Amino acid sequence: MINGVDEIALTLLDVLSGFSTLKICTEYRLEDNFIDEFPFDSDILKRIEPQYIELPGWEENISGMKKFSYLPSNAKKYVSAIEELLGIKISVISVGPERDQTIFR
Repeated sequence: MINGVDEIALTLLDVLSGFSTLKICTEYRLEDNFIDEFPFDSDILKRIEPQYIELPGWEENISGMKKFSYLPSNAKKYVSAIEELLGIKISVISVGPERDQTIFR
């Protein structure tokens, strides 16, 4: 928000392969209130409860995929969900540690 970020890189997407369900924290509940930003106050951190959305995972090994269109449907849905929640395009996705394991969109 401060720096005016309009695109981001999503790294380590490959390590999520094999999970049947993936969770994304969307907000935190503090008693009867909801907070949509990570609280840095340690007293609040002790009392909050993360709120998640759940998405189906994927079994396929994605480490060799070179294009976004090649990713499993659920991986693409996961990326799209993050984009929608953040309101920012994910333009770079890493599917492994090597330079050639990067998808540019």
